[in-house]
Amino acid sequence: MELETDEIQKFERTLFRKGVSLIVFTKYGLGIIFLLGVASNYATKSFIPNLIGSLIFILNGVVPGYFLKKEKEISKTLAVAIIFIDLLIILCFFYLDIYNNYTKGDASNTLSTGIFYIIFIFIAIYSSFLFETKLVMAVGITAILLYVGGIYLTHKLGAIFIPKPFPEMIRANHIIVTTEIQKVIFYSGVIFSLRFVVSLMREMQNDLKAKLIETFQKQNFIVNKSSQLEKSANTLAMSVEKLQLMSDELHNQSQNQAASVEEISASVEELSSSATSSANLVEDQVTRVKIVDQNFLSLQHLSESVKSKTTQIAKDVSHSADFSRKVKNSSDELNGIYSELNQAFSKVEEINQMMSEIADQTNLLALNASIEAARAGEHGRGFAVVAQEVAKLADRSQSNAGTIAKIVKDAGLKINEGTRYSKEVKSQVENQNNELLRIESEILGLEEHVNEQEVLNQKLRDTFSELHILSEQIGIIAQEQMSGSSEINRAVTVIDETTQKLADSVQLLYEEISEIHNQAKQLNLV
Repeated sequence: MELETDEIQKFERTLFRKGVSLIVFTKYGLGIIFLLGVASNYATKSFIPNLIGSLIFILNGVVPGYFLKKEKEISKTLAVAIIFIDLLIILCFFYLDIYNNYTKGDASNTLSTGIFYIIFIFIAIYSSFLFETKLVMAVGITAILLYVGGIYLTHKLGAIFIPKPFPEMIRANHIIVTTEIQKVIFYSGVIFSLRFVVSLMREMQNDLKAKLIETFQKQNFIVNKSSQLEKSANTLAMSVEKLQLMSDELHNQSQNQAASVEEISASVEELSSSATSSANLVEDQVTRVKIVDQNFLSLQHLSESVKSKTTQIAKDVSHSADFSRKVKNSSDELNGIYSELNQAFSKVEEINQMMSEIADQTNLLALNASIEAARAGEHGRGFAVVAQEVAKLADRSQSNAGTIAKIVKDAGLKINEGTRYSKEVKSQVENQNNELLRIESEILGLEEHVNEQEVLNQKLRDTFSELHILSEQIGIIAQEQMSGSSEINRAVTVIDETTQKLADSVQLLYEEISEIHNQAKQLNLV
């Protein structure tokens, strides 16, 4: 469980660091444009304040840039603070530029050029790189309020509202109401589009994390079940080995008994003169039969234990097969998730196309700003340079959109590769499921052998009971008819036949136990 949590946290940290990296590079680009615009107004009174503000804006990205370079952790609080500090810096630039244009007689020039409006859009865009919907909405709403505040400030400084952009009505210090409303509505649309994209990406990320956790848990369950199956197979192998040892001992006892019967047959003539010794020998034989009978009871108990173990293993294998099928179904669900991710990345490509269109509109606004700066004459020379740099920045944004499209394409390839790996896992799970079915079949066959062995054990036990009764009868005959050598000969013949049956039965038992032992070894190897 700790390994699963570490992997997911590592995934989230990597995604967060990539977002911060994009924010830092975007800030550096805007900062360079600010410095170029400030340099073009070297002789103006606002040069020093604008230079300080530009340096502060760039320095605001140095700390996260340093953390990224040293591979240190960056908190979300710091990243959010950097974005809002950027808003504060741009606010100062925005209102100061409105005031400077007011001193030149056209406070509305800042609004008509649209440079700060574009910068507000860029700040909203790179705030979405942290994948937080609340942050995107907060930055967007704040930027809208600040821009509306700039319109209000422009009006308070003497700018006049006009409803539509009629050429005969457009003069210096005029605010076109419809244009500014369109800007605010367009900015709101951008914010809500970014919020939808971030929400979609966050939901996809959460679904992927949930599926990964579920997959890790199921894999751990399979490993535990496999370990339990291996332990059960080892226990069965040990039990069968003990059973084989007892069978060997019983076989040896049967051989010894057969040898004793042969000795009795060879000394039939001596029995005529030593009936007492023969009676003692028969009594000893009865004792041995009792010992063998006790050993058979132990063998029967062991056989029942083996049967119980085999039944339990069959159940465990059946449960493992069911779980393997569940893992296969989970693999199918994971393939479905990868398909949904492909669709989501298609939507991201659509949003990326929208960003490219925004860059085109930014070029158009930069062109309008250049025209307005040309109208302003010498006073608009600095903003003409800024407008040119904004156009360059728009081109870079369009280039970045192409880079994002490439990243999305690479991510799609990674998703396809993940799909292929998922299919391989599915194939391996199917192979494991087939193997479990084969093991289940083997165990069921082993259970049948155990049942057959129990029947054979019962037959052998009945035979030993008959032998025990017969041995007692022989003892009685030996006591009563010590002088009847013919009777003793017949009794010995019966003992010999019975002993031969016992030897054959023991040999059959030995072969059955050897077969069970081999099957247990095969199960252990599986």
